[in-house]
Amino acid sequence: MRSTYVHVLFGVCSLSTALAQTTMVLQPGPQDGKDATLHGLSSEANTNYGHIPEFPSMAWTFNGATGIIRSAVAFDLAQIPVGSTVISAHLSMYAFDSNTGFGQHSSMSGSNATWIRRITSPWEENTVTWNTHPTWTNFHQVVIPGTSDPNLHYADIDVKELVQDMVDEPEGSFGFLFMLLDEFANRRMNFASSDHPNAALRPKLVVTYVPNSVEEDCVTLTAEKDAPLHGLATQVDNNWGTNDQFPVMAWTFTGVSGVVRSVVSFDLSTIPTDAVVNSAHLSMYAYDTEVGFGLHSQLSGSNAAWIRRVTSPWEEYLVTWNTHPTWTTNDQVSIPGTSDPEQHYEGIDVTEMVHTMVGQPASSHGFLFMLQTEVLYRRLNFASRNHADPSLWPKLEVCYSTVASVGDLAGPPGLAFQAYPVPAADLVHIDWRTDGMLPIQYEVLDTGGRVLLTATTREQRSALHVGGLAPGLYLLRATDGRAVGAQRIVIAR
Repeated sequence: MRSTYVHVLFGVCSLSTALAQTTMVLQPGPQDGKDATLHGLSSEANTNYGHIPEFPSMAWTFNGATGIIRSAVAFDLAQIPVGSTVISAHLSMYAFDSNTGFGQHSSMSGSNATWIRRITSPWEENTVTWNTHPTWTNFHQVVIPGTSDPNLHYADIDVKELVQDMVDEPEGSFGFLFMLLDEFANRRMNFASSDHPNAALRPKLVVTYVPNSVEEDCVTLTAEKDAPLHGLATQVDNNWGTNDQFPVMAWTFTGVSGVVRSVVSFDLSTIPTDAVVNSAHLSMYAYDTEVGFGLHSQLSGSNAAWIRRVTSPWEEYLVTWNTHPTWTTNDQVSIPGTSDPEQHYEGIDVTEMVHTMVGQPASSHGFLFMLQTEVLYRRLNFASRNHADPSLWPKLEVCYSTVASVGDLAGPPGLAFQAYPVPAADLVHIDWRTDGMLPIQYEVLDTGGRVLLTATTREQRSALHVGGLAPGLYLLRATDGRAVGAQRIVIAR
């Protein structure tokens, strides 16, 4: 059974095709190349070396005076969209082929191992000097090991992390800086620059990337409907849908105890049901007067409350305590208690609940607010959408992504599922939109087609731990034996 499953999954299309990778090769010449030597000898510190055929990193003596030399090179990465995932990046530097000028590689006094670091400030090839040396960072720096071979080429140096940083932060990335690990005379590396007459020896960068397929939209919604549910015996059949307050409380009313809860709903129909909800934040604003139900109070103890997802329909102008809608505790959110009668609760994280609401609209009908401990006397009270001040109405801010589909690899019907967030750090959540009758087998593959993780589930929701995987692009493929589905996942930290 297992071998059949793998055959179906991998016999349909190649991974590189499904992931739409792009590879670009950059090896510019004198006209469009950008590299320069930064000469630290005191007599040369203001001299520009932007058009020489060499590219040294060295510490040497010049007529008895010691000078440090570094070099900078930049490649045009503008065609790579910000947010793209760099699959690989390899830099090739070729040994300078003459003993003229600065000379060839030398480890006369010790190791000539060299750092490659990301430059973080602008520089111009025709004007940069040692005294206008650009800044750099050692984050994700790469080491070129030392050599005693004067003609050693360094092909395919792995600079993936550096290039990913450049793609992610173009406003703070201006190429590579080469400098010795130990800047002591006399040691040297020297490569051909973009001005070298032999085009084959010029610096070369090969980058393979996947363009960002995630488009994020954000919407701010005010409450579509809300209503208190009054549990006092005399009020259990009364509708409170026009009230300007939104209380959760346990109190006495003319000496009789009653529990009050409230429900609120937002119109999420503009968000596609297959969207990935990246964030959702609910803001509730304190009711601003003592009239009616009153302000926040924890007279007898904590007024902490639950926010829960409502799972059955209700109508704003009909719902009562006795027609109380159902709810679920899945992904419930806790609101901490407060002794401040005027405290607003802004930016409550309800991402998981809203993601479920978007994906399962038939069983999602808003939020229920209720005290965590429904014991006298404690209360939270917010402004409802009927409040005279619109700035106090309940508000929901949702940011979501529509991810370009990889497509069903085995034809219809495709296995429906959704993996989020995009990108993920250490945990990927998967919503399986199936009947749950058959076990689902799923796997995570890298860009070389290797299976890195496998799992089986019958649950409607899975949590996949990806903390052991390196940042980058992967493919999640799954089958329940009847259909196959696939979705790309991106890991970033």
